[in-house]
Amino acid sequence: MGHSIGRSHFIFQKILVSLFLFLSQTAYANWAMVGEAQAKWAGFISIYDAKLYSPIEISPDNALAHETPLKLELCYHRSIDREDIIKAANKALPDQLPSDVKASINQLHNQYKSVAKGDCYTLEHLPEKGTVLALNNTPIYETQTQGFKETYFSIWLGENALSKDVRDQLLSAKPR
Repeated sequence: MGHSIGRSHFIFQKILVSLFLFLSQTAYANWAMVGEAQAKWAGFISIYDAKLYSPIEISPDNALAHETPLKLELCYHRSIDREDIIKAANKALPDQLPSDVKASINQLHNQYKSVAKGDCYTLEHLPEKGTVLALNNTPIYETQTQGFKETYFSIWLGENALSKDVRDQLLSAKPR
């Protein structure tokens, strides 16, 4: 009986996350690309294409603010093991984090899957709903933890981003 309750809770959680994604797409039907970049290892090996979207005008000053809705899409050019994804993320994250943000990051990392060529992760934040991680349009993690968006998106958009070139290209907002 405990197993069926756990499974029911899991299914209910999946339904809620799917509803969140549907509502986010409806609420922000006018997502516009802010910038795009290609992440490379050692300067010449393509890892993934990154695209940043927002329904509002953004700048480097407000991109990480909780109130700024963002969608970051990473589409991979090659297979990458989940442990390598987590290691790269941890490299750009601050050492000292509030315990609730750290717990949410650990939970997200536990949901990462290895990727194959053509797979896409999407990280989407809506201020009134929270942040969702999806793999190939299938939601795999959701959080409403305050400070999570600012911290996790900083991996690509912050001062200590994994790649300053990728960050600058993603934030190269063009007039709409």
